[in-house]
Amino acid sequence: MTPPHLARHPAQPQAAPPRTPAPAPAPAPAPAHAYVQPHPAYGYPGPHQHPEPAPTPPYGPAPLPAPARDRGPTILLLVVALLVALGAGAGVYAFLHGGDDVANDPKQPSPTASAGPGGAPAPVERPPSGDDGSDDGDDGDGDDDGKTIPAAFLGTWSTTIGASDDRRLTLQQGAVGDTVLSLTATGPLKGGTGSYRCVFQAELTAAPGTRGPVRVGPSRVVVGEPVTSCSVGESTTLTLHGDGRLTRVNDATGESLTYTKVG
Repeated sequence: MTPPHLARHPAQPQAAPPRTPAPAPAPAPAPAHAYVQPHPAYGYPGPHQHPEPAPTPPYGPAPLPAPARDRGPTILLLVVALLVALGAGAGVYAFLHGGDDVANDPKQPSPTASAGPGGAPAPVERPPSGDDGSDDGDDGDGDDDGKTIPAAFLGTWSTTIGASDDRRLTLQQGAVGDTVLSLTATGPLKGGTGSYRCVFQAELTAAPGTRGPVRVGPSRVVVGEPVTSCSVGESTTLTLHGDGRLTRVNDATGESLTYTKVG
């Protein structure tokens, strides 16, 4: 008989020991330089941050391209300047080649050359000092008998071109439309092969004032010896100066000759 304290009791189920939860896996180490700086407050730089200047080209910033210019005004100015230069050149040419109803050397290539028949250029005369040659008289209608040329213009006037080319001009009284001017041109032909004699006439085209000027139309050849040496002239204006001389100006070219009264 088994003692009571040794009597075997039914086995009691033992409680399972509490399970300890497995530790959470350690986070993977952050890669180098992966730390993210928190955003700074608006308007302030982050700690230990200094803005770096933007890279600059070796010779500074590239210049901005110049705006395209409108070349229209420039071209227009160049054209105007060219026209002015051409006009001035024509004026200088006329100034240096003054002429009259001239006889032309038949050996010359152009029958309208402004040089005198003897080859000498016709001189360009200016009004005497202190007299600009303008009409300072009245614009009256002339005498009652229809004769309109002032008496001071009437008579014979003479001038010389170069050394031996003579011009002799005669003005006679008349009304508009009458032949009032006669011009005789004489001198040696270029080359010493003879001489020329040309006679021109022109009509009064407008009634002058009491002191002029006297305006006559284009001249026509009345006598030509030889005929090929004489050519017609343009309309002209005659002005009387304070010293008694008379200037005849070509209305088309501005060329002029000044005459002295001889009769």
